[in-house]
Amino acid sequence: EVRTIGKGDFFGEMSMLAEQPALATIMVVSQSARIGRLDKDLFLRIGRFNSRFLFLLLQNMIARLIQREERIDQLIAFLADHQNEGSGGVPAPASAEPDHDESVDRPADTDMARNGNPAPEEAPGSPGDNQDAAD
Repeated sequence: EVRTIGKGDFFGEMSMLAEQPALATIMVVSQSARIGRLDKDLFLRIGRFNSRFLFLLLQNMIARLIQREERIDQLIAFLADHQNEGSGGVPAPASAEPDHDESVDRPADTDMARNGNPAPEEAPGSPGDNQDAAD
């Protein structure tokens, strides 16, 4: 689990705005959850006439960015502590050239039906073309 979202939270907006496939899978865990889905055209129309919507979306994205930066700082500190433990307090030299190729390829559908099952295709287009909001 990466994070839990609640009422008023958004998900999928970054992949929609960047026109990239989603990198995460969403699973509904509450029987009372209500999820809305916006395609890019509707998202743009709402944003044009409702600045409050755009402000809330921006606040949500900034809060997640701050959380990710804090997590990166924690991981860097953890790695630094463990690197120093194994070398008597002296950090190991970093290689100038990478010795391997690392990539992650996780196809995901941002629309998940209850119980974690993928939702059936409802409309043509990629999952990144949609903006979702949890209620």
